[in-house]
Amino acid sequence: AMQRHLLLVAPLRYGAGVKGKVLEAFQHGLVVVTSPVGIEGIAEGSDGFPGYVATAQDPEEFARVVVQALQDEQRWEVLQKDGFSLMARDFDEKEVRRKLREFLEARWSNLLED
Repeated sequence: AMQRHLLLVAPLRYGAGVKGKVLEAFQHGLVVVTSPVGIEGIAEGSDGFPGYVATAQDPEEFARVVVQALQDEQRWEVLQKDGFSLMARDFDEKEVRRKLREFLEARWSNLLED
């Protein structure tokens, strides 16, 4: 169903950790329009997020950002590629396993030293 759409619109007000719906959208080539809550666990700030982050709590402002995302085809194409790149770099299964292994090995070494 996602292949028929251009955007994921996720005006999240609360939540914790990585938002699976956002990652799934990137995986399917959608550009994401979300709130600051939607980027938690994915990017340090809106500059590092390959999508639109509507910082205002005003629904009309959020809607304006959605319209902007739909109208700017060139930026949409760049953000789509950036979303794929983010997934490959930070959320690829092999990469996540490697990072987890490194993390656990470092903690294990610290335990052995104590």
